Amino acid sequence: IIYQEKKCTFYDVFYEIKKLKKRRAKNKSLWLFADMPFRADDNAEHLYRYVMKNHLKQNIVFVLRKNSHDYKRLKKEGFKLVDPKSFKFKYLVFKADKLISSHIDRYFFEALGENTLKTKDFIFLQHGITKDDLSSWLNQRKIDLFITGMQDEYDSIVGDFNRYKFTPKEVKLTGFPRWDALLKNNKINTKQILIMPTWREYIVGSYSKKLMKRRFNPKFYESEYFYRWGSFLHSKKLQELHEKYNYKIVFNPHPQIRPYLEGFDLPNYIITPSVEISMQKLFCESSLMITDYSSVAFEMAVLKKPVIYYQFDKNELFSRHIYTQGYFDYNKDGFGTVVLDIDNLLYELKMKLQNHSFKNNFLIPKANSLEKVTQVILSI
Repeated sequence: IIYQEKKCTFYDVFYEIKKLKKRRAKNKSLWLFADMPFRADDNAEHLYRYVMKNHLKQNIVFVLRKNSHDYKRLKKEGFKLVDPKSFKFKYLVFKADKLISSHIDRYFFEALGENTLKTKDFIFLQHGITKDDLSSWLNQRKIDLFITGMQDEYDSIVGDFNRYKFTPKEVKLTGFPRWDALLKNNKINTKQILIMPTWREYIVGSYSKKLMKRRFNPKFYESEYFYRWGSFLHSKKLQELHEKYNYKIVFNPHPQIRPYLEGFDLPNYIITPSVEISMQKLFCESSLMITDYSSVAFEMAVLKKPVIYYQFDKNELFSRHIYTQGYFDYNKDGFGTVVLDIDNLLYELKMKLQNHSFKNNFLIPKANSLEKVTQVILSI
């Protein structure tokens, strides 16, 4: 038997289980938190921190790989951490009564096999507003508590004539845990443009259970996605706008795209932030976002900052990606202009910088989302 990367006998593992079982009796309730196996910095981290400081009697553990850049930071802060590759992780999943995550990843909800959640509550914090139709995917999952951030999103999931199986019993409108800190740390009058396109399932590699991530796909560099975004980032007009208005340009694509960053061969003036940089820091320090369909646009909207949507492949995306278009209409409901080509993208960017137009009309959510989420978790 391989245990913690060492060869062990059956009796070694049995003895380890026996030791862990002795500890189990001391703690009747355990909440297990997770964002991504290799990264924190999302709703689960923010909620864990709040529970750790404000609900001291609650037994909590955060799941994170030891080689994650967030591991030392959270350890220093006092987080109780467990590596998802360890035997202890499987034992804690067995022991926990609530699994709380911003993602729905198999390593977590199937840690003990397909019946892992049979006797546990799974709380889905989400990692972004559900603006598209994810019903075909989410309906396959056992979700006991589904956290939402805005009224239209909530209505699209539990309202009449939708495709979701969920009801008001499971779905709660509380706002996202990370929004409390986002509003608190916002900065104005900054001169930074944040470029954050999302990913496409059909241009990246297939998922590997063993690696806990997607395989590298060399054909990514043949995709329209790579060509379009690469052309924009290498545009002379973009460099001219950067030099004329003295704005920093930050390119921080979806985590599934980061393995391909080297191939973009970006100009020196474009910044690619380290994975150690907090996403919230990027949002708070930027005055404008350029994205395509990413729900990160809502983070900028919460901060009353505008977005430009660059959507050159709308029909292909909604027919081949993991979701189809939902209630959210980018032209009517979005937080800025929708453009289809590079010329209009550069024009809209120029107008924003020239007129210093950095506002949107998004209704700021009420604060104290952290306590609201905690209370609905305690109620189930």
